[in-house]
Amino acid sequence: MDWASVAFGAFMCLCMLVILYDAALFAVLRKPYLVWHALRVLIIGIMSVCSVDALILFGGDAEARTVALIGAGDLSVVILAPFVYFFLEREVLTRRSAYFLASASAAGLIGFACAPFTRHYLAFSLLHNMALTIALILIIAVLVSAMLAGSRAARFLASSLSLGFAVAAIILGYAFLFDSVIPNLPLLLVPSLTLEFLITAVALAERFLSVSRDYDKAQIEISEVVKATRTDPLTGLPNRRALKMLFASDQEPVPSGIALIDLDHFKHVNDRFGHDVGDAVLVSVGEALSEEDRFAARLGGEEFILVLYGKDWAKQAERARRRIAPYVRHQVPEMLLPVTASAGLASHHPGDPLATTMKRADTALYAAKEAGRNRSLALTFFEDHLQERDRPAMSRAS
Repeated sequence: MDWASVAFGAFMCLCMLVILYDAALFAVLRKPYLVWHALRVLIIGIMSVCSVDALILFGGDAEARTVALIGAGDLSVVILAPFVYFFLEREVLTRRSAYFLASASAAGLIGFACAPFTRHYLAFSLLHNMALTIALILIIAVLVSAMLAGSRAARFLASSLSLGFAVAAIILGYAFLFDSVIPNLPLLLVPSLTLEFLITAVALAERFLSVSRDYDKAQIEISEVVKATRTDPLTGLPNRRALKMLFASDQEPVPSGIALIDLDHFKHVNDRFGHDVGDAVLVSVGEALSEEDRFAARLGGEEFILVLYGKDWAKQAERARRRIAPYVRHQVPEMLLPVTASAGLASHHPGDPLATTMKRADTALYAAKEAGRNRSLALTFFEDHLQERDRPAMSRAS
């Protein structure tokens, strides 16, 4: 069995697997460094093919095969620079680092342009080797600078490329000394490139997990921000914005009515017992009004609103209002005065805007205050509520 052929076949399979791996990650992340990495692996695969002595692609032309091998190696360096640029974290990539990487690509292109002439002209061979050396030194300098800045990505890249840089130094050193390609090149390339592929695959997976974590964290933060814009910070109840969104949505079932609830003489609570106790009272009122079968919100100050459903919505509102006093007495024992509330009730007709229903409930609340507080009053129409001559009358909620 030709073990060299087996090793070559296994390495080519590895190249194809890495390219497929990059493609799968790109479908999710859409990051440019995955494209550059896949291109680099493709070029490395071509370079490996060109390094096989028995290759028939060039019709036995050893010189053409050597030029193709050198050119593919040059392109792998050209592509390495933008891969490093896009893979490093933005916060560690300085303007000088970006300039170094751009210069490394340019130097690699110079080496690639010199590749066809290196076999016949010593000057081109020297220029080629110098250009590749400069390109690699610039890339190494960027990686070292990024590692000193605490870059996790740079540490991964340095680990994956370290053996490859050592092999490149040996190849270039041999080229400077003997002006030819080092013998047994595949024996040097395969281990270093295999190590690079494996460690880089781990780095890409780590970056994928990091991006996923950042995305999940961002989604949670966005959700919390959205929730904060719709939530009263003191009581944790929905606020006026959330109330408007509730009525703006095509919700099912449609609310039967609303109750505007205002605490009686709440200013006396703050004046006599302090704002800390006043805040504790507001929190306990919010808890007293909150139940699964209703929507409770704080409109501001000591004013709350209930959105109610079902035929007995008015009775639900009155039971909720009456629950306030004993609940506050139990939850805030330092509150020595009884805390009562008045409520204005109004039925909600499908198609009516929220403002219309709230205006009628506010009128009923005003009447409840005028009637002595600590009660619920509902606004009742004797005729169709849409007619202009409708005359309201106040009726005590049962």
